Amino acid sequence: MSFRTLSALFFALVLLCGTASADSSNVETAAKPEVEIQAWLSTHGGKDWSVHILPTGFAYFRFHSGHPFGTLSGEFFLDSDSLLPLLEEARLHQFDSLPRKIRPALLPLHAPSYTVEIRVDATRRRVELYDPMSVAPSAERDHFSAIWDAVWRQFPLKPPSVPVYRPVEAR
Repeated sequence: MSFRTLSALFFALVLLCGTASADSSNVETAAKPEVEIQAWLSTHGGKDWSVHILPTGFAYFRFHSGHPFGTLSGEFFLDSDSLLPLLEEARLHQFDSLPRKIRPALLPLHAPSYTVEIRVDATRRRVELYDPMSVAPSAERDHFSAIWDAVWRQFPLKPPSVPVYRPVEAR
C-alpha cells in the first residue's frame, strides 16, 4: 500500500471519527480525500451494468439488457460523504492488497467479468473478478464480493451479487 493511499485512508478515518482539540485555531483542518468509484459487470452478450460515482457524489448509472428492453440509465446525487464509508469498506476488505485479476485456472470464453476501480486522490486501483462461478472460494474472492456489494448497496437497481462458486467438472 502506498504512503499516499495510507495518508488518504488516515484522513478518511479522522473525518469519520471527528477530532477534538483544546486549541482548534492552531490545528489545520485535514483535507477530505477525493474519492471516485467505478464498478461494472460485463456478461458478454447478456446484461451489462455500470456505475460511476464522482467525488461530488454525482453518480451515473447504466443497465443494458439487450432485447427487448434496451438500455436504462440514470443520474443520482449521493451525499459526497457517502463515499467515505465506501472507502472504509474497501480498506476493511483490503482492496489495495487484492490481486488486480482474480481468475480461475481455466479461462472460458464469454464469462461474466466484475470490476471495481477506486481512486483516492491520485492513486487509482482496479480489481477484476473474471468468471466468479469458477473461481474457488478464497478470502480474495470474498473480499472482492463484499466491496462489490457495498458499492451497489445504495442504488435502487442492482446487478447480481458475485455468484456462488461452482466447481468446474473435468471432461
